[in-house]
Amino acid sequence: NAPDNFIAGVPMSGKLRVRIADAHGNRVETAANSVAIGLDCIKGTSSTQGLVVRNLLGQFGEPGLCVQPKAAVGTPAVRGLVEFDLSKFTPRGAAEETRFVFTSPPLAEAKSSAIAIAPSAPTRLGFEGVTSGEPKVANINFSGVQVAIRDSIGNNVPAGSELVVLEVDSGTTGKLAGNTQARAANGLATFGSLMLTAGGPAVRLRATAPGLEKGTSPAFGVAEYKEAKRLQFVVQPVTSAPNTTMAPIQVAVQDEAGNVVKNARFKIRLTLMDPNGVQVPMRGEGPEGTANGIATFKDVRITAAGTGYTIQASAEASGPDRFPDVASTTFDIVTPPPATPAPAKPAGAGTEGSRGARQERQLH
Repeated sequence: NAPDNFIAGVPMSGKLRVRIADAHGNRVETAANSVAIGLDCIKGTSSTQGLVVRNLLGQFGEPGLCVQPKAAVGTPAVRGLVEFDLSKFTPRGAAEETRFVFTSPPLAEAKSSAIAIAPSAPTRLGFEGVTSGEPKVANINFSGVQVAIRDSIGNNVPAGSELVVLEVDSGTTGKLAGNTQARAANGLATFGSLMLTAGGPAVRLRATAPGLEKGTSPAFGVAEYKEAKRLQFVVQPVTSAPNTTMAPIQVAVQDEAGNVVKNARFKIRLTLMDPNGVQVPMRGEGPEGTANGIATFKDVRITAAGTGYTIQASAEASGPDRFPDVASTTFDIVTPPPATPAPAKPAGAGTEGSRGARQERQLH
């Protein structure tokens, strides 16, 4: 007889009767063979663990791999007929299509018509694809992260359009940037471009959506380039007056991904250039040593007024440690306009008190 469809986490219902037949399909009433029941294939998700079906053999292994649960011992036939009480079995994995399989060597196996095992109600979120793909590096975009809506067992529920939000859960001091929000389609939210601003050996992400339990990703590594590769102005020079101390200027030693190499030890020198590429004298040009990968110039003074100036930063190194010089944004050195004088008072104007004093002198 044909079986019904079922729900993961809920005991099956109904009974299945299987007959032992001859080559023409006729039941052999004298047969007492032992017949075992199993399922053709159920796939696990990344969070499904343990038995595939209660009272059947078979454990979930790697996500997505097919598991074929089956009975440890068979049920003897009575007059060529075996009856299976499906209420003894509780499937844990969902399957869009599977079949019951009946075996009794040396007889040819038989399969039922197709059945479906639907996931139960959505309750939580789960990650997919976090640990796969190219190695992740701080300040470099990565993709391939997906968040699935799942039931309480861990089966993906192919329904729902919740807005899923990602953020850092643990493992790094950095922030998660990029497209950190995505709306689920058929129960799956896909994030195309993400970036972590700092690395860590065991970073975990957290996913949240209204009405569902949060999901935490497996730990994954995010590298930070440690090799110094370039200089970069992190605080640019600004327009100032001649021969005045400018606001502090900062130049960082960075790796190729733009991370500050905090253990870098270099001396940095500044050079002032006019718009024609001619060097102009300046004070406070250094060299200044780096602290936590950044050189700070606090006493820069420029005497010559002009527009379109740039400052070039160079590291005092040679050979393979030599970096290309880097130029700042343009700025001006301009004399502030003179202060506007206060308007003059009209001739003879004075206070009432002074007029009174003059009148008093006239009386004497």
